[in-house]
Amino acid sequence: MKRRSFLKTQFAAGAGGVLLPSPLALATSRQQIRWKPELPVITLTQEPGHHWFGYYDKQQLDATGRYALGMKVGFQHRSPTADDVLEIGMVDLHNDYQWTTLGKSNAWGWQQGCMLQWVPGSSEEVLWNDRVTSRRGTADREEEQYVTRIVNIKSGETRTLPRATYTVSPDGTFAMSADFARIDNMRLG
Repeated sequence: MKRRSFLKTQFAAGAGGVLLPSPLALATSRQQIRWKPELPVITLTQEPGHHWFGYYDKQQLDATGRYALGMKVGFQHRSPTADDVLEIGMVDLHNDYQWTTLGKSNAWGWQQGCMLQWVPGSSEEVLWNDRVTSRRGTADREEEQYVTRIVNIKSGETRTLPRATYTVSPDGTFAMSADFARIDNMRLG
């Protein structure tokens, strides 16, 4: 069974985050409760590639509810390597679920993605983490650095911040960072 079919089946069966009555409520009610899905399951993306969003506390939908962010790779069932590049995109929920590529990242993992999210309160700016290689010092050696990319989806203008973003304040005025290299060393994936 393909992953997409499996997930569709799981959501239809209620395992996809639908709240069901607790066992205690079922035991005390003495009634048999049958759940019937009343909301349709809609596939937002199409193959090729494997799509997902990422971390649970990030804002996937823009402030207008029109665009849903997503990430896409060409493989699954293994940990990403330093050479694996993730495609960043958005789905237009008002235009036949059209996928628009916004950029890429090579600083990501399956659980947290690349911390992709809308800048809080914005319907135009998206941010995600990336990894860049730069030459530093007198020895002209290469060093890797984690950065934050901020892209305006309307103008295409891109800004790069010198640190990766872990979380953004609800008003979008500041962000906090973490040492992502250390996180991977302490907890792989």
